[in-house]
Amino acid sequence: MEQIDHKKIGIGLIVGGIVVLVIWGGFKFVSFQKNVAVSLTQSEAAPLATPTPDSNAKLIRAQEITNALIKGQTTGQAQGFPDTKGMLVERRQLLETLLDERNPNVLSLVLPATVRSKLPADQQAEVEKPITLTATINTIHVDDFENKKGSFKYELVSGKTRYAYYQIGGDQPILSSSTVKVSGYQLGSKVFSSTDKTALKLVTQATTPPALGPQKILVVLLNYQDSPAVPYTVEQAKTYVFEEQVKQFYDEASYGQMSWVGDVAPKWYTIPKPSRNQYGSCEFPQFIPDNPADDDVYKLIKNDVDVTRYGGIVMMINMECMGGGSGTVGKTSMSIGETIYPMSMAWVGTATQYFNQQLRHPFPWRYLSFVLSHELGHNLGVVHANSWICTSGNMYGTCDHNEYGDPFDVMGSGWYSLHFNSYFKDIFGWTTGRSKTIQTSGTYTLNPLESGTGTISARILNPKLPNGTFYSLEYRQGVGFDASLSATPQSVNQNGIIVNWIPKDYSPSVRLLDLNASSTNTLAYAL
Repeated sequence: MEQIDHKKIGIGLIVGGIVVLVIWGGFKFVSFQKNVAVSLTQSEAAPLATPTPDSNAKLIRAQEITNALIKGQTTGQAQGFPDTKGMLVERRQLLETLLDERNPNVLSLVLPATVRSKLPADQQAEVEKPITLTATINTIHVDDFENKKGSFKYELVSGKTRYAYYQIGGDQPILSSSTVKVSGYQLGSKVFSSTDKTALKLVTQATTPPALGPQKILVVLLNYQDSPAVPYTVEQAKTYVFEEQVKQFYDEASYGQMSWVGDVAPKWYTIPKPSRNQYGSCEFPQFIPDNPADDDVYKLIKNDVDVTRYGGIVMMINMECMGGGSGTVGKTSMSIGETIYPMSMAWVGTATQYFNQQLRHPFPWRYLSFVLSHELGHNLGVVHANSWICTSGNMYGTCDHNEYGDPFDVMGSGWYSLHFNSYFKDIFGWTTGRSKTIQTSGTYTLNPLESGTGTISARILNPKLPNGTFYSLEYRQGVGFDASLSATPQSVNQNGIIVNWIPKDYSPSVRLLDLNASSTNTLAYAL
């Protein structure tokens, strides 16, 4: 086969029976094909976290009590309790903790209906009971950048009743404001179920409108009782969010088609409790206007600002234990008074060390700039830019999901460039008229993703690809907020096409494919 200089030509792909040649830079075509056929399935999901020894010890203790109840040992004497109520209280506390720890074996603890029915009415309140409900789901993506772990928090809203919802055995990150039917178990204000099709059904999928034009948000500055000195003033926060790095990044990434606008609430507000709860975990400020008992934030700001004027709330929290952030995946359905408002929410840790830390880019880009831009990306309705790493070959053999594994994307690690991948830009409506869907063999031309001109996004669709998945193509250059891409050794990715596998999922996510797995340059992903 003829040797090809990728700097001058392009790449050939054979995917699902489609032969594709992608050319960039306007150079003359030289016939070339390279087989990068892919065999990926929806079942290859992100691995579940392994329970800690402490979590498993709690599971064992909860199982002991559950077994005692099942065997009719309800006096509790064998377990060291004076009565059954004491056993049930401890068991409930263990179950609630195991749910919070996402222990995958919680469902094994569910009491049979015959045992539950024999308990007195006041004791039945301490145990789980079957529940089937149709509700609106709200999804929050919790980001732990330091440990490269992303997790989800879910909430079910039925009328004015809210439940913390736990998906056991895996995650189905359904877009916020979708309607679901859940068949599982209720324990107080918590609901849990498996994620198989009989337990969790999508009734109505929420849609994410294009992210075009001004997106109006309210920034709320929050302290706890033990917070350090505030890292910036209200005016500095306004300049930072609405005028500097984050604004400039979204202006460039959207080709001037969207912007973040809005206000900062008029002062720093203090939540009257410590930043860590009784178990030592970092607090998570609650914005729940229709539930004053659990709300932390709305009660503090409601007399100073009309939150219904905004499409999103960004809570910037001055606390040492929150170095990452969280964001709703899309807009939640927020009840304020008698009206439901579509509203996104983001939580961002803003202690001094995070505010001032400059990341490894040749332009001003603080750690806080990255976190805020990332969480706002979740608010626009996308999940993560991950990667798919195989021990042998490009896409076969033993392969692993790598959370935040795309180093070229603000929704991944953003280590070597920052622009959203082309598929996410398609979702946001930023590539309208500049995106190509490839369904037949042929020759196609891609312009740099950063340029915003001509065809900058392409996807390969074919009914032979598994489960409706497809592949998204882009060509990058080291300019603007992607300037770090021009430095070695990652500069090699300017000489080829970057390919993302798009899993068929409830919320948009991508997996970057390493098409140069055999290269000695571990940062060479492009083909």
